[in-house]
Amino acid sequence: MRVLSISSSKFILRLCSFFMVLGLIVVGAMFAADAVDDDVNDIKSLWQDIYATKPNSVDIVFLGSSHANSTFDPRVFDDMTGKVSFNLGSSNQTPKTSYYIFKEFLKEQHPRILVQEVYWDVLTDKVDTTAVNSQQLLYMHPGANWLGIFINAFSGKERETFIIKGLNPFYRLKGIAVRHFCSMPAMAEGVQPSVQYQGRGYRPYLITADGSRKGEVIKRLNGFTGYSSEQLHYLQKTIDLAKSRGMKVILVMAPIMPEVFDALTCYNNVEQVTTQIARNNNVDYIDFNRRIQNKEIFLPNGYFGDEHHVNEKGAKIVSAYVAEYINSNLKSRKL
Repeated sequence: MRVLSISSSKFILRLCSFFMVLGLIVVGAMFAADAVDDDVNDIKSLWQDIYATKPNSVDIVFLGSSHANSTFDPRVFDDMTGKVSFNLGSSNQTPKTSYYIFKEFLKEQHPRILVQEVYWDVLTDKVDTTAVNSQQLLYMHPGANWLGIFINAFSGKERETFIIKGLNPFYRLKGIAVRHFCSMPAMAEGVQPSVQYQGRGYRPYLITADGSRKGEVIKRLNGFTGYSSEQLHYLQKTIDLAKSRGMKVILVMAPIMPEVFDALTCYNNVEQVTTQIARNNNVDYIDFNRRIQNKEIFLPNGYFGDEHHVNEKGAKIVSAYVAEYINSNLKSRKL
């Protein structure tokens, strides 16, 4: 019995040692992944800026997809309105995700104005949000809003993928390494990035579109089969939340390249739904595609970074237009 007892003790000791070493390896991999994180889509930088912003200092907040974070330049709004602004937009951000990001932001901030971007392509059931939602959860502080995204914005398959891959430091390190080696030829040639994070959520395109993907983009956008009732529900929840906090809400349809817009067959449906949402909520709505079409604003192809996002030059024009709109309404006390 004594021999068996000693043998069992040695086994337990070895087992404990194994798991201790394994734990140290995993923790080391987690620290390594954070240390060399290449910040895909600049979501890490976004959350760092969110949590570093002085409480109760933001007056204007922008919310939405890449059409928000590449279009609304906080510096233009700050200069023109005298207010402090912050852009919460991110790639493929759907209203389901926006709602919880907005709630997290409102823990420390009490803005007066919400500019909600309403690009229709992310208000469908067809948006693949696995990668970007996983990135949000990697950098968002744990809590009710973190759980909100995990439970409500993820499908069952996406939750499984996040647990197996998103939280796996070895998988993250592999992805970082692959992206690094794939980018080495461009870095060696001195190729400039197509987008660049510039603080407070703003991530403009630095390039000018050549229009070579017009046909591809037109085909994809015309494949629109209708809005997701669930995404519309979360858009409504966001509007209700903003209004409950005494905020003025402005819905904005960011511009796409005019030649692409002119070829769309789905836009009447898009316009009808968005206009009705604005009317039902008694909020303002700025449709830049119609304003370009009606020659109220001039945005030629050279002001686009790709076929459906403005570049940095275009962002300054659009930002100045919305900032002036806010100023006009502030003077008339509508905001």
